[in-house]
This record gives sequence, structure tokens and C-alpha cells, in this order.
Amino acid sequence: MINKSDKVACIVLNWRNAGATASCLKSVLKGDLVPGTIFVIDNHSGDDACTQIHADLVADRITYSLMQRVRVLWLDTTSNIGYAAANNIAISQVLNDPEIEYLWILNNDVCVNAAGLNTLLEYTKQDLRIGFTGGLVDDLSTGKVYCYGGGSVIERVGLCQRNMTPPDSEKYEELDYVMGCNMLVRTAAIRQFGLMDESFFMYSEEVDWQIRARKLGWRVGYVRECRVTRSSSGLSDSYYYYRIRSSILLSRKYGGEFWACVSFFMNSVLLLIRRPSWRSIQLGFLGCVDGFRGVKGRSMVLSSMKSRSDPNV
Repeated sequence: MINKSDKVACIVLNWRNAGATASCLKSVLKGDLVPGTIFVIDNHSGDDACTQIHADLVADRITYSLMQRVRVLWLDTTSNIGYAAANNIAISQVLNDPEIEYLWILNNDVCVNAAGLNTLLEYTKQDLRIGFTGGLVDDLSTGKVYCYGGGSVIERVGLCQRNMTPPDSEKYEELDYVMGCNMLVRTAAIRQFGLMDESFFMYSEEVDWQIRARKLGWRVGYVRECRVTRSSSGLSDSYYYYRIRSSILLSRKYGGEFWACVSFFMNSVLLLIRRPSWRSIQLGFLGCVDGFRGVKGRSMVLSSMKSRSDPNV
């Protein structure tokens, strides 16, 4: 018998990875506690992804049976509008439903442990000031912990540092941000600080979201009993463009033009230290320039490249 909570809605955003999205949804549906509503959004992959995902779920008899007991909503955007804008479509619908008190946002490349949602929910309920809660993130490719919940952020330069140290005590809960791949958000909090900033096409939008929340007094917590496993492989060339551009946009938003200059310099140095491929370095420096110029949304330069090796471009 399924144990579900109609007070929780889950959002999973797909982008040209129907197989991973189906695996993520299976882990959600087979959890000890299942959200009453699940939004599956395809960010205009162009490959009939929703049909593929649905077929994969139906092929699993257990998953198919569980799907009949929850509300699954399938959404398709008209173009690739980015992480924040696509999630905002579902978030807006959630906010129109007064019965939904919590929103669980998952990346489609993660699978969650059976106790995941239940532990996130129990932790968040204990303090009405908690706006965001995340869990431990494992990396499938290395077999190691990728991040303990989230980390710290230096707002003025837009740089984040993942928490790589295990908590020393049960009281170690507070973070500047939890990773967007797995976060439970209180809808009452969203109604106060608003939707994600769609200026960030991808990366840094969840950090900005939580900065805004903390400035209004909301807490960001971490519960170790919730674990998700990331299955992503490698970093695409577009990663360096969007990650760096978003970092500088974040710096400009909270530090102004001077700190955006500092962020430009710091990101340029860090890019050279990492020594990715020559193409990644080129796109990284383009991200530095566009970030400093304040370019937002999807990059038309990257889109025109139409790289077969990098579908995120």
C-alpha cells in the first residue's frame, strides 16, 4: 500500500535524457513516502521525451501500479527556456493549490533513497523558519560523496564552495544553500520571496533563490538521512560558459559592477587552473565576457554552434 502526502508536490525537469528521468521517477515512486503530485516537465527536447518516459514507467509493473495512486502532470515547453523558467511553470501551478505545502525539486539525473522524502519532510516540519532542506549527494561515477547537502557562497563574487566535510555533530544543519538537484522548499516561503530568477538560464538560480530566502529570515537546512546519487558523466563545454556567466551575474546582482570585475578576474584564473579542453576554455572566457556584459537567458552564440557532442549548447 502506497504512503503518500498530498501536501507535497515534486518537480522533475527533463532535457534530452528520458532514460535518466524515468529512473529518477521510479526512485521517487518507490519511496517510503510519495508526493501526491508529480510534475514531469520536458524542456523541449524535441525527441517526444514524455512519451518515452511514460512508456518506460508503464513497462515496470510496480511503478505503473504506483502511478495510478498519485497525480502525474506532464508538461512540455515550447522551447528550451532554461532551468529556472521551466521549473517556474510548475511552481506557479503549485502556488495556486493551497493544499500543497511543500515542493520537492529534483534533477532528472539523480535517484533518491527510499527514506529521502520522509526524512526531508520530518526535518523541515520541526521548525517553521526552515525554507529549504537538502540531503547528502553521492557521485555514481566516483563512488564518493559529491557534497554534504550544499555549501557556502560568497555573494559579492558569486562563488560557491561545496561542503565536502561530514558534519561533526547532529547540530550541524545550517548552510548558505543546498544543491538544486535535491531540495524541499516550503511553499509559504516561496510566496514571500517569489519564483526563481529566470535571468540565470542554468546554474546559480537555486543559490540566488536561497540567498533571497535567507535575507528574509528563512533557514536552509541539511538532513544526512536523505541521499541522492548523481549519474551525470563529465562536464560539457557549455557547462563552463553557463557556470561562469551565472557566477558573474550573481556577483553583479549582489555586489555591483566593481565586484563583477573581481568575479571576472577570479573566474578567469580558476578556468585556467582547471585546464579543461581548449574549446571549454574559449567558451569559459566567453561566459566571463557575457557575464560582465550582463547577458541573460539562452546564449544565441552557443545555440548557433549546434554541437552534436554537447546537446546543452
